[in-house]
Amino acid sequence: MSKSFELGQKFKNICFLGLNRVEYFPESSDESIFADTWQDVTDEQSRRNLAILFFAPRDLDGEPLDPYIFLTDTDDDADEQSVLIAQQAFGDIPLIDMCRMRCNNANEVHILVTGDIIFHWDSNDSYVQPTSPVSWVRDIQNILKTYPRTTERYLYTSWENNRVNELGVKIRPVQELVISEDAWVNMPSFQEKFGFAVMFTSILIAVMTYILIFLQGSDIDDLSQKIRTVDLETPSGKNYLELNRAITEQQQFMRYRNLISFVTTDVASAIQRSGMKISTFEIKTPDSQEPSDVLLVTIKSQKDAYKGWLEEEPISKALLGQSVTMSAIRRPPGGTQFTVEGLVELEPISQMLAEYQEDVKRSQQQTLSTVANQGEGE
Repeated sequence: MSKSFELGQKFKNICFLGLNRVEYFPESSDESIFADTWQDVTDEQSRRNLAILFFAPRDLDGEPLDPYIFLTDTDDDADEQSVLIAQQAFGDIPLIDMCRMRCNNANEVHILVTGDIIFHWDSNDSYVQPTSPVSWVRDIQNILKTYPRTTERYLYTSWENNRVNELGVKIRPVQELVISEDAWVNMPSFQEKFGFAVMFTSILIAVMTYILIFLQGSDIDDLSQKIRTVDLETPSGKNYLELNRAITEQQQFMRYRNLISFVTTDVASAIQRSGMKISTFEIKTPDSQEPSDVLLVTIKSQKDAYKGWLEEEPISKALLGQSVTMSAIRRPPGGTQFTVEGLVELEPISQMLAEYQEDVKRSQQQTLSTVANQGEGE
């Protein structure tokens, strides 16, 4: 059974799209605002907490019409690219198709007057008809004549008229509309709701891994000091040679340990700037048993977040363009979940950071020298 929620408790700003005009209910005002389009009455700030409600007719087969095709006046035979453009135009704004509302209890009729339409729904179906500020009371009277006198009648509107008391209805604010989740056509999934938390957890795990590696590196440094002491006392011997070989191998493993934090931060930042919707990402060496001068980055998107090459290719390019450390990426074959694998070459990054640190050091020395010369001149 589908869950429901009260409109005003879920969203701060509410906009109804009628046939030829819209009615906007901003949080900051007790009165509604009318306009030709929803863009005319909303700005970037208000759209962060905005819900758009519309009334999309059913298709010929009785199934709900694609909301993006309806909202952008696109032809029914639009290709995937047109639908994608329509989705991008509305972004993450919640879209609610009132014509998908679950039917009411028996012996009840609910009526919504907004924009330039009357929308009413009962235990059988929902209905839409045009209206105007002049005729809406008379239009509601005609609607109510089709229902028995014993029917519970609820009216949701911000409009006022001296004759509204003649309707025999229970008047409620639009914000008290109870919406079924079936009508929310782009309701975010669990992964979309908590995608940032998953990414943050992944970053936290990567940082903890880096700390563990750093601590292991400290242990290796202590062990190296002990070996040097042993070297002075026993210049040869089987135990010493085995220990020295083990230390050399560990030093190769730890050669680029100071870059792991930099690579992790860069990959996380690239994911955020590219706008990719991810579930997890992982950074590891090709073979955990052998030292390597490359890292492999595996980034998995949220389930069903992208459909086909047209959606995946722009994200892949954006991800590579936003990363400083990944030199190449690929999409591995197989699997139903969109996945990107990135290659991180550690030697060039190590050289780049060394040159940068040297430039910073040189710049600081020049600054100190300039300040000292100015002081002597005074």
